[in-house]
Amino acid sequence: MTITLDIPDLSTIAAWIGALTGVAALLWQGFVWRRSAHRVRVKRSRSWVAFGSGGVSEELLSVQAHNIGASAVTVTGWGVSLGRRAGGLTVLHPLPFSTQLPHRLEAGAEATFYADSDGIKVSASERGKGGRDLRAFVMLATGEKVYAKRGIPLS
Repeated sequence: MTITLDIPDLSTIAAWIGALTGVAALLWQGFVWRRSAHRVRVKRSRSWVAFGSGGVSEELLSVQAHNIGASAVTVTGWGVSLGRRAGGLTVLHPLPFSTQLPHRLEAGAEATFYADSDGIKVSASERGKGGRDLRAFVMLATGEKVYAKRGIPLS
């Protein structure tokens, strides 16, 4: 039995190096392109407003939209999803100290929106939904809805 080992010629080695370099460059360009787009992260929390007189507001829902991408995007609306079949609530009249809509969310910037929690609780209970079923979202001018990862804390 004879084993022969074919040593590739220089042009074959150069072709393989060129192919691997091309694939690596394509992957890098895809990564750079993805990072150059907008990336919005949505968080929700319970909030209260403290007044100068020492008083505190009723419980509020606050929704923060943070652009962690490299390009700007416009936020056109926000609301609460009650689940896939129950629909959602779009907040048409947020509280006055909320970020005004539409809002241009620059790279690294954040916008915060507030609504009274009581109305959301009533709508959720009418549809038999709990806090884990509800998801805060923001609507972008691109037509995309970005949801918070966790449900809304209802007390």
